[in-house]
Amino acid sequence: THPQYTPGAVATSEAEFLSLLTSFGQSTDRVKLITGFYDKSLTTQLAAELASSNTRASLITIDCNLYESYKSVFDWVEQFMQPGTVLYLDDFNTHRAQPNQGPKRAWYEFKEKSKFKFEPFLSVGWCGYSFVVC
Repeated sequence: THPQYTPGAVATSEAEFLSLLTSFGQSTDRVKLITGFYDKSLTTQLAAELASSNTRASLITIDCNLYESYKSVFDWVEQFMQPGTVLYLDDFNTHRAQPNQGPKRAWYEFKEKSKFKFEPFLSVGWCGYSFVVC
């Protein structure tokens, strides 16, 4: 863990999140919120439910700050990627952009074992970065 991140410091309620979406003109009709810690909520049962409707992602946004969280998400979300999916990593350059720490460490480990290749896409501010799945 990192001393900057304290439990609950950046918590957002479901209602607040949905309100943010609508305030930016986004529809929430097809939004499905899944609550809980990633290693507990991103289950094989949830994956099966999504797979049964042939779910594929066009955009995956990961914003969870810590190595352990990113690792859990990467291990689960790959099954919904397809060529052309944009993968946005909000905290890519935290931990002073060190490749052996935080989200960047989880990214490099995931990239090594993934069945996909990833092309660099867009930098978002100083911290975020995106890739296109190939």
